Amino acid sequence: MLWLQRRLPPNIRMTQGQARKAVVVVLMVLLAAFYARWFLLRHWSGQQHVSPSSHTPAPGPPCLVAEGNKFTLRNKSTLLLSGAIHYFRVPSAYWEDRMRKLQSMGLNTLETYIPWNLHEPQPGLFDFSGMLDLRKFVLLAQKLGLNVILRPGPYICSEWDFGGLPAWLMRDRQMKVRTLYPPFVAAVERYFNKLIPLMMDLQCHLGGPVIAFQIENEYGSFGDSVHYMRYLQKAMVSRGITELLFTSDNMWGSGLKNHLLPDILQTANFQSEWKENIDLLQTIQPHRPMMVMELWSGWFDHWREEHHTVPAADLASTVSNLLKNNVSINFYMFHGGTNFGFMNGANDGEDHTEVYMPDVTSYDYDAPLSECGDPTEKFMAVRDVIERLVPNTVFPDLPAPLPKEDYGTVEMHLSLPLLDSLSYLPKATESKHPLPMEMLKVNGNSGQGYGYAIYRAKIGGGTKKLRLRGVHDWAAILFQGEDTVFMERFVDASYSLKPVKRQYRLATIVVENMGRVNYGKPPISARKGILGNVWADGEVVTGWKAYSLEFKPDFLASISSGGSWERSSLTQHGTPTLFKASLRISGEPKDTFIDMTGWSKGCVFINGINLGRYWKVGPQRRLYVPAPFLRSGINTVIVFELDKPPADFKVSFKSQPGLK
Repeated sequence: MLWLQRRLPPNIRMTQGQARKAVVVVLMVLLAAFYARWFLLRHWSGQQHVSPSSHTPAPGPPCLVAEGNKFTLRNKSTLLLSGAIHYFRVPSAYWEDRMRKLQSMGLNTLETYIPWNLHEPQPGLFDFSGMLDLRKFVLLAQKLGLNVILRPGPYICSEWDFGGLPAWLMRDRQMKVRTLYPPFVAAVERYFNKLIPLMMDLQCHLGGPVIAFQIENEYGSFGDSVHYMRYLQKAMVSRGITELLFTSDNMWGSGLKNHLLPDILQTANFQSEWKENIDLLQTIQPHRPMMVMELWSGWFDHWREEHHTVPAADLASTVSNLLKNNVSINFYMFHGGTNFGFMNGANDGEDHTEVYMPDVTSYDYDAPLSECGDPTEKFMAVRDVIERLVPNTVFPDLPAPLPKEDYGTVEMHLSLPLLDSLSYLPKATESKHPLPMEMLKVNGNSGQGYGYAIYRAKIGGGTKKLRLRGVHDWAAILFQGEDTVFMERFVDASYSLKPVKRQYRLATIVVENMGRVNYGKPPISARKGILGNVWADGEVVTGWKAYSLEFKPDFLASISSGGSWERSSLTQHGTPTLFKASLRISGEPKDTFIDMTGWSKGCVFINGINLGRYWKVGPQRRLYVPAPFLRSGINTVIVFELDKPPADFKVSFKSQPGLK
């Protein structure tokens, strides 16, 4: 190390050991600089980045092989007959019931999406408990002898809010989801670092039931970045996923034709025109087995539409034709379940303007198994086709129907005006102009994802006209002494006010997020709340406070026990109000449906659980109440009504659903 000593000032001398250490430090600094330059060059040249792997890829070949005209599973020729059940849409106590019914229809495989937004509600905060216990769900399927197909996204569509992407992504005003935009990639990396290790040992070649994983979802209808899709492929493989990978697309737009990963199995999504779809799939990949990853057994519903149905005979005919052509099938959905809480998605127009169609709470989907788990005519029709065309299929006995109960009528006799509950909410976010929900300083400063926001600001007492722009998605505008005014998205509205003698008056605007768009071309519209300005007599209103109203369990518990509830009265018509009552149940609780006929618009909670939204425009009139959400004895029912309750303040609990 003589060369180093000669380059030091005369007054500094090193021992030989110190010199060696210094050289090591210098080399480490140079190596770090070289790595940083390499990373930046890769990053800014548009290449995929996968975190340097500390994850050891699992050994062994995949159990499911897609070569030739048939799948082979564990070295045996296999026809995959699969059904979709989303664990996050079904109470965990009912998972086994739904899976056994899936087997009773003759299916051998279970498929599910994985919703990122539920599993990472705040950046770095993960939840895999209760209805989100993915491992428990998959291991239960294995116990019953089912194969499992997982679709981890990060985008899942699924008529789910923002296609399963977390709302907190939108705090970044430049966010570009489903791309290689660095902050999006960083978020996916963190999520996959948590998610994929949970699934590693569930892979088939390691003794688990998972035989395949999907890369993204219907990406061909969104974009055409091969780099992005390769990034996701490598992100999964580098973390140890070695089972079969596949993509799925429909024929809308570029969809199925936009086959970006030729070496990855492509599957199709459709409901009708089976031959056209299968012919295209065979043209794209002529030497691989064919699979319909989403055979749409029914369809979802928007508010203001009639309940969608697909005749059982039509589905049975399509299934028959597919099986005769040796096409594997995943029924989407086998059992739809429910969009509990505020998790429903939405659709909009081609250019993201003028049309906004939020989905209803029920995800019944007109599937073979109904929202509450009952076999339908469609179930029996498909089972008959499988029995006729797939030799040696085992049909276990169909489990008995779960009991339903009509619990009668309950008067919501206690009420609390919404504005009397503000002290129970998180501290208001103050700003010069209204902020979107996602920018509010709540939830560890990650913003508000779901529910309602309450905006308040002072305007001049003499104001004669108030104008709003950019309300996403539905708003109630409140002034003391004035009738409540309601407005919806895409309305640039002006409202006449009666001047008052006071110097100022308080404007309150309650905005509902009715569900983020979950499908379509970029940019997907995602931010909620007031996205524009508010004017009073032509002057922009400034000095806003925004309260986050997400109806989390701790808020519901506090307001239920500590709120200043009073006897319900007709004076509360037309202003957002909470109503409360008790449902008494003797004996073991049974499934039921709460009938909201006569109520206007809002949501319902039982024992602190958010059952979802209701709206008088239909088609859904009743909300599903699974027995596991109830208890023997007293059950607390809270209704949040935005507009007008019925004059008798009553709700009814019925034994049958209400979709029409």
